[in-house]
Amino acid sequence: QHGLQLFLKYFCATQRDVASAMACCNYLAKLSGLSQKFNAQVGTIPPGVVTRWNSYITSAFEVYNRAGKIRNYANSAQCTGESKEAIKARLKFLDDKGGFEMLHDMIVLLKPLMDITIDEEAELYITSSAVVPRLSAAKSRIDDILANAARGDDCDGQILNSARVK
Repeated sequence: QHGLQLFLKYFCATQRDVASAMACCNYLAKLSGLSQKFNAQVGTIPPGVVTRWNSYITSAFEVYNRAGKIRNYANSAQCTGESKEAIKARLKFLDDKGGFEMLHDMIVLLKPLMDITIDEEAELYITSSAVVPRLSAAKSRIDDILANAARGDDCDGQILNSARVK
């Protein structure tokens, strides 16, 4: 589990597009904790924590699903001053640079690995007889995702951008 955490932490930090999209998510997560007005309209967004990559997926999922609420708040009378400009700058980045699509594809692609780490957290003593089949199943699922993305098919009802996924 620790090795998988390190690999995925490295992936989330070194892929420039992923890291930039996650920086936007973390800004919005911080704002949800600081601004009662933002939190009342958008809700709480958990931050992505560097030492727990699966928190990145949770944060990305919440921002992706609440994009409409975030836009509504940014355009509302409640949102003013520097906060308004900062939120609009993050939304512009996520819209113009394909950040929302990046968050979606990251969630779909990394979910099989997240499922393994969640399963492994409940285990007291991990052996290769438990890990290898789970990794093989996750690899098979990711291979299916990549094959579908290359053909332009959908995955779990959502279209993946094959260039971005690769």
